[in-house]
Amino acid sequence: MATKIYFVSVNDLKENTTISYAVEDKLLENAIYDAGRISIEPILGTDLFNKIETEIGADTISGVYQTLLDDYIYYAIIKAAEARSLLYLYAKIREKGIITKDDQGASTVDITVLNKMRDEISSDYAYYANRLTEYLCHNSSDYPEYSTNTEDELRPNKDNNYFVGLYLGNDKPAVKNLRDNSK
Repeated sequence: MATKIYFVSVNDLKENTTISYAVEDKLLENAIYDAGRISIEPILGTDLFNKIETEIGADTISGVYQTLLDDYIYYAIIKAAEARSLLYLYAKIREKGIITKDDQGASTVDITVLNKMRDEISSDYAYYANRLTEYLCHNSSDYPEYSTNTEDELRPNKDNNYFVGLYLGNDKPAVKNLRDNSK
């Protein structure tokens, strides 16, 4: 099996999120790797993703690729990995099924709180993913691999994926006709 290349370290993830330093590194390594493949590769496309992965593995990343990694991919992958790890930090798959675990003196949060956290983190990820996409679209000439994918490879998703829902309260408009004296 090929060596897994990580775009950020476990320590980066712990330092830039609310994930405790006591969380098992192996769990977070899987979240980081999956976040790269599932969330970042579709934005970059296979060719650009592989180029950056190869340069990270060879410790030769520099120039515009270093800028792309440090200023754009970094933040997106941190949020994608954080969102991916939330449910696995909440529950574990064991031989008896899926369970939540309480430490003495601590208890797990309700699933609705977990879902709210995941929604907020996912919104943050969408912001950074859109920022990455916009940067690549405006600077595509610096990254020739961004437009060289073939039919059997992932082509970059150049759509804006950033949407933050906003609840304004009552469904009925709060408009009062000041000339209507009947009320």
